[in-house]
Amino acid sequence: ADGALAEYLARMQLNLERWLHDDDPFAEDVADLAHWFLRDARPGLELFDAGWPSSGDLHGLAHWRATADTLEHLLLCEWESRSCDEVAREMQAAFAAGARPSPPASNPAEEPLRALDSIIRQWDAWHEHAAACDRSASVLIAALNAVLRGYRAATRHLLPAAAGAEHSASRPHGGAERLSKALHDLARRGGKKHTSKHQATPSMSDLAIASTEGAQLSEWCTNQRARARNQFSASAVCVDVLTAFAAAFEREASAICAILVEAYFQPAHQQALRAIRFGAHGAGPVLLAACDAANAFIEEAFAGTPHCGGAIACTAISDMLVRRWANQFRRSPPRAASGRPQLCRALDADLLALRAVAARWGADASWAAGGAPPGQPLHQGP
Repeated sequence: ADGALAEYLARMQLNLERWLHDDDPFAEDVADLAHWFLRDARPGLELFDAGWPSSGDLHGLAHWRATADTLEHLLLCEWESRSCDEVAREMQAAFAAGARPSPPASNPAEEPLRALDSIIRQWDAWHEHAAACDRSASVLIAALNAVLRGYRAATRHLLPAAAGAEHSASRPHGGAERLSKALHDLARRGGKKHTSKHQATPSMSDLAIASTEGAQLSEWCTNQRARARNQFSASAVCVDVLTAFAAAFEREASAICAILVEAYFQPAHQQALRAIRFGAHGAGPVLLAACDAANAFIEEAFAGTPHCGGAIACTAISDMLVRRWANQFRRSPPRAASGRPQLCRALDADLLALRAVAARWGADASWAAGGAPPGQPLHQGP
C-alpha cells in the first residue's frame, strides 16, 4: 500500500510538471488545483495514513509525505510566480494612457481594485494554511507594488516638473518639504508670463479623478489592514505592508489635490480667501466664507466620484485655509477692545466651520485617526 500510494503521487507530480510546461496555465487554474490539493487531497491522504496500522519503528505510510510536500511546494510556487507576472501585466495595461478613466468616473480605481480583491479572496480561501497564506502575502505585496508604480507613472504628468522628478525617487521622508518647494516653484513660475501656462495646467476633472483614484487605493489598504489584524496568517507583516502602502497612496493623492487647490480653488475663490484677515476693531470668525467656498468647490470638482475623493480634497483645502489663517494671525493679530473672550468665541466658530466641512465630506474620520487635524492651530487658541 505504501508503494502504491507513493507511485500514485509520483505520477501525479509528473503529470503536473508536464501540464505546467506544455499548457502554461493561468494562475487561476493553478490556484484551483492547489485549492483541491490543500483542501481535499492532502487531508484525505492524512486520514488514510492515520488509519493505517503501524508496526515496529514504522509510523503508518510515512513515505508519501515527501512527494506530497513536493507537490504542494510546486503548486504554490507556480501560483505565486504566475500571479505576480499576471498582475504586473494587468496593472501595466490598466494604467496605460489609453485605459485611463475619463469623466464622469464613478469608480476610477476599478481595475486595480478588482485585481487586489481577487488576491484577497484567494488569501481568504487559504487562511488555514500557513504556507499558502505566506505565498498570498507575497503576491499581495507584488500587486501593491505594481499598482503604486502604475499609478505614479500614470499621474506624473499632472504634477509640476519639480514635484514629478522628486516623486519618481519615492523617498519616504521629507514629502511635505518637497511638496511645499514644488508648490512654491509653481507659484513663482505662475508670476511670470508664459504663453503656454494654461496649456500646461491639467484640467480640474483630470486632477479630481486622479486624486480620487489614489484615495480609493489608500482606503482599500486601510480597510484590509483592519481585517489583517484579526483574520490572516502572517498578520504582523501584512499590517505593516498595508499601512505603508495606505500612506504611500495617500501621499500621492494629496500631492495631486494640492495642485488642484493651487490651480483652481484659490483663483476661483480669491474673495473668500482675502476675507481671512483680522480687523483692528473687532475679532470675529474669518473662515466662514472660505468654508462655504470649499463645500461648493468640492461638490463641483468631485461630483459623481467616490466619497473618499471629496475627503482628501477637504483635507487639502483645510490645510491651506489653516496655513493662511495662521500666517494672517502672526502678521496682523486682532487687537479687539473686547479682549480674549471675544477672540476665543471667534476661533471656536472658525473651528466649528472647518469641522462641519470635514464631516460633510468624510474627512473627520481620517483627521481623528491621524491625531493632528488641520484645525489644530485654531484648536490650541491664541
